[in-house]
Amino acid sequence: ALSSNKFTGELPHALGRLTNIID
Repeated sequence: ALSSNKFTGELPHALGRLTNIID
């Protein structure tokens, strides 16, 4: 559960960072 929580927690951050690079 801890690992999954960390994954879902960093997913939006990485996604926003990716879109920021694309934009």
